[in-house]
Amino acid sequence: MKICLLYLPDSLHLKRWLEDYVDLGHEVHVIGHYAESFDSKVHEADKNAHVHNLSSIPLLRRFTGPVQTRQIINRIDPDVVHAFYVPSYGFYGALSGFHPLIVSAWGSDIATSEGSSITAWPDKYGGIMEPVIKYTLQQADIVHTVADHLTNRCIELGADPENVIMFPRTPDPDRFGFDVEPAIEDEDVVISARPFGPLYSLETLVKAIPKVVEEVPDATFAFLNRDTDSEEFRKLVESHNAIGNVRLEGVVPYSEMPSWFAASDVYVSTAPSDAGHVSLLESMLSGCFPIVPDIQANRAWVDDGKNGLLYPARNSDILARQIVKALKNDGWRKSIKEENRDLVLNHPRKESMKKLDQKIRSLVNKKK
Repeated sequence: MKICLLYLPDSLHLKRWLEDYVDLGHEVHVIGHYAESFDSKVHEADKNAHVHNLSSIPLLRRFTGPVQTRQIINRIDPDVVHAFYVPSYGFYGALSGFHPLIVSAWGSDIATSEGSSITAWPDKYGGIMEPVIKYTLQQADIVHTVADHLTNRCIELGADPENVIMFPRTPDPDRFGFDVEPAIEDEDVVISARPFGPLYSLETLVKAIPKVVEEVPDATFAFLNRDTDSEEFRKLVESHNAIGNVRLEGVVPYSEMPSWFAASDVYVSTAPSDAGHVSLLESMLSGCFPIVPDIQANRAWVDDGKNGLLYPARNSDILARQIVKALKNDGWRKSIKEENRDLVLNHPRKESMKKLDQKIRSLVNKKK
């Protein structure tokens, strides 16, 4: 089949989807803004990947994006369109009028908290985008989510329950494992793999560092991902007298992430809202001990006090105590490594992709 993917071409998440579809034998086209930044070397040996650029002029792209997307889709004449992030590229796909249309909801695009208190992300714009989300979900032939609470939210917003399919986007277990060469040889390493920005609350971990160091003086905190090597983040760390125990690595090539997880004893996330949380799953495949906020998305993977630890989101005091507890209990950390890896392995991504592929083929055949 010929498949069009709508999203930022240089997104790591998009690249994983591209690779999965190519592995299934499909011809894949990517339509998105900032295609000029697409790392063609990732797919240089793959002649089935084609990238199409949309205008990236900030003030115009919301207006030109849907029009250009429709024109490119008509030119490609695909069998199916798969759009990611509901209110942006999902909306582009819905406006194209093309079917079958798959829309993937990833979390912050439709929800910023859990349970009954879930609110649409665009409410910070006065709710003007919620009709866009509802329209997009109603136009989709398949709505893919990565967690049960997102499934419920999509249905609340108008998605047909019969059209919703849920499966987590688990990492490739062959890349992440216990026998990977570690990136560093430090002991008592705590890793954070989320970007520096308002959605991820890295300051919660930064504030916890001095309290941890009082109990575990040699602890090392490695911050990896976007803007963790920025001057602003460095100043934040320095303001809490934590610079002596941190490594500010910034964006690390994905090929090096297995080595960083292999070097780490504890994985910490501080995001108060989450969905698929791929870095948590990568850390569990690698044998890291997970300490994550007590939210629905994380409780799906971490049973507090058994295979990891939970803490109230944004509470740096309790987070510090949990980190100390984990670092001082080496036997417990090692005893749950196999259990956590098996937990992720029980959700094989390739099998989920095969099931999705069958559903797509059924829709395509009905259209013919």
